[in-house]
Amino acid sequence: MRVREEQIRLDCDKSYPCPVCRRGNLNAITLTEAWGCNDCQEIFEQKTANTIKKLTAPYPHQASWQWTGKSWERQRPQMKPDRVRRAIGAIALITLIWLALTALELVNIPLKIGVAALILIVLTIMWIGLRR
Repeated sequence: MRVREEQIRLDCDKSYPCPVCRRGNLNAITLTEAWGCNDCQEIFEQKTANTIKKLTAPYPHQASWQWTGKSWERQRPQMKPDRVRRAIGAIALITLIWLALTALELVNIPLKIGVAALILIVLTIMWIGLRR
């Protein structure tokens, strides 16, 4: 019989294997909603009843794990639509620059003037985008 996720909860009185080093044990830190490993000294914050995230990482996407009742499963962050738009925009910008440089060669405009104009256009587009 499979246990539902709502029934799996981290118990502060128990210790769990560390999802980072896999040697130490996670123990609840008194008077906080945090867990600490006794081997690798990593600190984790409890996000939900059965999910923890690593606190010591300075990255915006901190690693998080979900307790299944027997082991930890790594939670993969979903790519946000805003990031997808930025990636598509960056690819489009690189393509436009490549096409513009190719067109400059065909029209015989000096390369220095063409590159300066392209940089000015890119900076203007970035300035308009960041104003929002």
